[in-house]
Amino acid sequence: MLWADFIWQCPNCKKMHSEGFANEDDPYTCSGCQRKFLLTFSVDVEEIEAYNKQTDRVSEVRLTKIGISHDQGKTWGEIEVDTKDLNPETSPLKAGDWIKAPGDGSTFEIWLNEKQSKLNSRRVYALAGGHRNATE
Repeated sequence: MLWADFIWQCPNCKKMHSEGFANEDDPYTCSGCQRKFLLTFSVDVEEIEAYNKQTDRVSEVRLTKIGISHDQGKTWGEIEVDTKDLNPETSPLKAGDWIKAPGDGSTFEIWLNEKQSKLNSRRVYALAGGHRNATE
């Protein structure tokens, strides 16, 4: 199985690595200690069932634990969110929130795409002097 945007840590020297695409069947070499590893791929999620009263259907929802800041990174908390819920009315994430991705801790800003009426994210880069630059 092929995974996209995979982050892994070398079990030997603890160096963090990121792969644009990663395959479960390929060995990966640590650039720190030069050792090769076969990786086990998993996502840290909690599965729950959600019942929709209007359609009388039960669906599976996967919650992912992420870091969240409502004040542009000054303070951080942790929440579990359904990452597939991009509806601004139902998602606990709001435009202007910052989130930290599990794994490498990359920071993203949530913004509202008004044309599609859905939430999107863009990576946040810290700049000197406390300013920031966000890219989609």
